[in-house]
Amino acid sequence: MRLRSSTRPVLTISLMMMLFGFFSKSFILIRPNRIEKGEVVNLYSSMGSDLSVLVFALLIGLIISLLLRKWKYNFVLITVILSILLGSYIGLTGIAASRSLIGYGEYARASLGAGFWAILLSMLLMLYEICMIQFEWLKENQSKYKNLVKPLFTLLVIVIMVSVFSLGYLDDVSIVREVINNRERLSGEIVNHLLLVLVTTTTGFIVSIALGYLAYKKERVRDIISTVINFAQVIPTLSLFGIVIILITLITNEFTLLKQVGIRPIGFLPAYLVLTLYTLLPLTNNTIAGFKSIPNGVLEAARAMGMNKRQLFFDIELPMALPSIFIGLKTAMIQSMGNGILAGLVGGGGLGAVLFLGLAQSATDLVVAASLTIVILTILLNVLLNTIDDLLIVRFRGGFND
Repeated sequence: MRLRSSTRPVLTISLMMMLFGFFSKSFILIRPNRIEKGEVVNLYSSMGSDLSVLVFALLIGLIISLLLRKWKYNFVLITVILSILLGSYIGLTGIAASRSLIGYGEYARASLGAGFWAILLSMLLMLYEICMIQFEWLKENQSKYKNLVKPLFTLLVIVIMVSVFSLGYLDDVSIVREVINNRERLSGEIVNHLLLVLVTTTTGFIVSIALGYLAYKKERVRDIISTVINFAQVIPTLSLFGIVIILITLITNEFTLLKQVGIRPIGFLPAYLVLTLYTLLPLTNNTIAGFKSIPNGVLEAARAMGMNKRQLFFDIELPMALPSIFIGLKTAMIQSMGNGILAGLVGGGGLGAVLFLGLAQSATDLVVAASLTIVILTILLNVLLNTIDDLLIVRFRGGFND
């Protein structure tokens, strides 16, 4: 195996971030309660000099060995070492947080500072780069297992995090305490957030298939469709929420029966409409591109075989356009995960409701917990969609072309 062109820059950045983390004054922040400002503690004071120097030496040695060696690597061994170091680092940070709270009141909190996040990110970057080197090697050797590297990397990180969390090492860390104290609210809003994303992208998918196919068949309406969906896309999200809420208010005031059946300007409906509108641009554009990419010769051969319009659509056009449509679906779902945060502002639920609750209460760790949950869910969704794309869509396209 050989290094990728990006390996040395990534490892150099990781080294710089690690150095920043080790020498940062803010590794753990001790606060007397949830809101008040507290006292910053560096890594040496929290972990102890002997232990921190040992971890530092191991990590620096690992980076130097990767930067200098050019030939064969035992990447499995390096992955195992990094995984152990990652789990140990997180666990030791939890122990250091518990020790730092000794002598403070029962409401004291130990928050994670910039130094902790810098070292954690540097270790994740190294681990990811090692996995990508393995992926490139498998790809060059045309291995059927190459598409499993990224999901296995994600699974590995999840197993490490869950293992450290389940052992109780992080119980005194403020973010974890917020998650435990608000676990029912968080779990409920996670479900609401995912349902909102699923419903809006499903609606957008159905509408976009119809719009994209219409634009593909009738070129004169293509510009009209593109103008409408582009107009909705360029409006800032909060402004679009405001416009939709005003329109729903005017309509429900005019038709009071709508109020009686539960339609309100605040709640799920405005969030659903706005997020659905934002899915239309990537989905419709990719749908049009997918249909336009179909060779005319294939369509002419299908018509010559006696296929009617319905058979032509379901057996030829839609399957051949599916890879491009799926790329648009991935973009729309990832976009909806992020935009779904703003649903919390209009009573639409989701993790945005927890995030804005933390902002209202000046509870920084609750905001971080909600934000990290959204980031983790987005990464998992992206890995899942990419895996489906690699294992199903690309295979189907290759098999179809053959």
